[in-house]
Amino acid sequence: MQERDFEHGQRPVDMKAVYPIEMIVVHSPEGILRPARYRITEDGGQTVVCITKILSRSQEKNACCHELVFGCQGMINSRLRSFELRYRVQECRWFLLLP
Repeated sequence: MQERDFEHGQRPVDMKAVYPIEMIVVHSPEGILRPARYRITEDGGQTVVCITKILSRSQEKNACCHELVFGCQGMINSRLRSFELRYRVQECRWFLLLP
């Protein structure tokens, strides 16, 4: 996956690559979200990544948006990698952040 600018402007200050993704999520009866796997389309090809472990969960709120943030691990190109998934509540959209 190549680095590219996020469609709303700049990458976050920590210089992570941001990608919009398609997500499959499991909801508990209590309403807790658990990301299960995502699909990313890039350069005409699609990659599906199964999330093997959720390392952290948090919420971030600022003046313009509310995001649910998940620190995760999964297999990307046959390597176990850590990554961050963000769900923008107002937009109902998921994003992948890679270091």
